[in-house]
Amino acid sequence: MDKEYDVAISYISGEQTYYLVDKVNAKRKITWIHNDYQTAHHPKKYDEPYFEQLDAIITISNQCLKILKEEFPLLKNKCYCIANITSSSVVKERAEEFYPEEYIDNNTLKLLSIGRLSKQKGFDFAISATKILKDKNINFKWFIIGSGKLKKNLQKQIKKYDVCDYIELIGNKENPYPYIKNCDIFIQTSRYEGKSVVIDECKMLAKPMILTNYPTVKDQISNENEALIVEMSPKDIAEKIEFLIENENVKKKMETYLQKNEYGNQEEIEKYINLFENKL
Repeated sequence: MDKEYDVAISYISGEQTYYLVDKVNAKRKITWIHNDYQTAHHPKKYDEPYFEQLDAIITISNQCLKILKEEFPLLKNKCYCIANITSSSVVKERAEEFYPEEYIDNNTLKLLSIGRLSKQKGFDFAISATKILKDKNINFKWFIIGSGKLKKNLQKQIKKYDVCDYIELIGNKENPYPYIKNCDIFIQTSRYEGKSVVIDECKMLAKPMILTNYPTVKDQISNENEALIVEMSPKDIAEKIEFLIENENVKKKMETYLQKNEYGNQEEIEKYINLFENKL
């Protein structure tokens, strides 16, 4: 690229960052790391010589920043944490746009998960947990929003476990917020995350949550009033879903607590401006 830019940003690591360093002419170059660098198994031997040529390496939670500095101690002075920006007013407004058609003819308990259909998101755990709950004659429907390369594998698993009437892959949705607002329980089955945007969105919509205990989960969850954190196993996921179903008072307590707190972080935009102007 012949044109010179003031700031060039790779909003994801990997090939995009390599292209940024090798091909883009800019006064200031920045990359983003969106996950726990260690657990995501990023290719350190390829990344390091490129990271050395960057002006800043940004990640999205304090735990992710700690891990990044452990991996690259010589580069720790150019590593920063800037949280993903989420506007609570926008999320709440968009959540009122419609009522999901998938929910209309469904009078059962509605469970929801959102994410790419990838190994990271652990939807194989969700399907196995569905089988456990079905065998206990619990009445529910689990909806999964997202697309990805594991779709066929997950559909095969659903068919194998004979849970087609209990769990459904409903693809990408341009506006997922009405699905969150109108579900009964949100469940995140991830093997790892950086700082999950959807968790913050669920907080804004005061939705009871069950989350797996991946390494950075406690960056976002301060106590059991915000979510139940479970072991990364179908058995524990199923047990906690059953617990919330049977204990409506616990669900209501979560909803009340979340409603009383503000989870938007629009003020983080100031950090972006400082980053671009080299004032962090």
